[in-house]
Amino acid sequence: MEKRNNGHSIGKKVFTMILLCVLLAIATTSVVSIIQLKKTSKSDLKNLEENVKSDYDKMITYEVESLVSMLDPINKRIENGELSKEEGMDLAADIIRNSRYGESGYFWVDDFEGNNVVLLGLDIEGTNRLGFKDANGYPVMQVMVDLVKSEGRGFIDFWYPKKGETEASPKRGYVMAYEPFNWIIGTGNYVDDLETIVSTQRTKNEKNLYDSYMYLIIISVLIIILSIIISIVFSKKLQLQLSSIKNAMDKIADYNLNIEEEKSTLSKFSNKQDEIGNIIHSILRLNENLSTIVSNITVHAGNTAATAEELTATAQNTNEMAREVASAVENIADGATGQAQDTARAADDVEKNSNAISEMVDILEELKLANANIDVKKDEGKEALDGLNKLSDENKAEAGFINQIILETNESAESISKASEMIQSIADQTNLLALNAAIDIAYSI
Repeated sequence: MEKRNNGHSIGKKVFTMILLCVLLAIATTSVVSIIQLKKTSKSDLKNLEENVKSDYDKMITYEVESLVSMLDPINKRIENGELSKEEGMDLAADIIRNSRYGESGYFWVDDFEGNNVVLLGLDIEGTNRLGFKDANGYPVMQVMVDLVKSEGRGFIDFWYPKKGETEASPKRGYVMAYEPFNWIIGTGNYVDDLETIVSTQRTKNEKNLYDSYMYLIIISVLIIILSIIISIVFSKKLQLQLSSIKNAMDKIADYNLNIEEEKSTLSKFSNKQDEIGNIIHSILRLNENLSTIVSNITVHAGNTAATAEELTATAQNTNEMAREVASAVENIADGATGQAQDTARAADDVEKNSNAISEMVDILEELKLANANIDVKKDEGKEALDGLNKLSDENKAEAGFINQIILETNESAESISKASEMIQSIADQTNLLALNAAIDIAYSI
């Protein structure tokens, strides 16, 4: 199997993955932080605006109620007859006309019919302004009269030009009824100052938000740089481990168990309690076990070689013995072939003798018929003939036996030799018996 090329380094993949995770985390955190900062800034501005207005309302309420409380002693003196009501009201009007709070805060007084009593000592004092409307046509005086008559006190918003200006600005006032004098005592301020406060705070918040963005960007860049450094160090370390593992496995795959160069690097990480440490430990064990197996195979191969040499020598000796046995068998076969030929010739002689005997028996039968008159010799001849028949049967049996022996000649040369001797003996006996029978018959005739 061909070696695979390195392709994309796993170290680069790990580096890219870590960097992408960091960027994704930073992007997510940044988006959430920006949304939260904007939401917080908006909420803070809203709370600030509400708090500023609430504080302003509390402040003007406090100022009016404090001023009204200063009128009670004057009213008490009027009730006690120390002052006439006109003198008391003039005294109270002077106190209100001269009262100030803050940088430009002042008070005004109108009665329930809309006649102005106090307004900074201006010419408008003593005139009726019940029909007064602001720049937007809002009936300011009528609303104040209706408010104090129904509720006794309250806030009112209207538009009125600032001193020295012609363009109207938003203004918020607080009015309170003082029943003993049938007065409506009030104060107010231009709320664009409040908008200025909110706007100033909004600008500060926007600057703080911008600063937060910059801090977030700087921190994100620092985190990215730190992540890149950590990723590079980690990926280099991981790449070194994996490269050593790959080189070791390549050598083992190429049947090269000499990984001492890689082992010096792998041994540094083999004790790590993680997957790579386990892999390195397994590779070192595999190399050690394979080295042991190869060593054992080498030893056994040496022993096998020695045994093979002994078997080779034994095979050579066996071949020599086989050649000798083959030669002996060839000689025996040659002898057996000769004996078989002799046996076949002997069998032919026996068969010829048997035929001759048969012919002689026929002749004797004719002689028997011819010499029927010879009773005594007839019986003897008959006995002789019976003996010849019996002998002929024996010869035939012996001939069959001889044929069987001939078939078994290839199995045993010794059996062939014995059969040949037996056949020869039988043939001799047959010839002798035939001769004797012929002689007896001849004598009988």
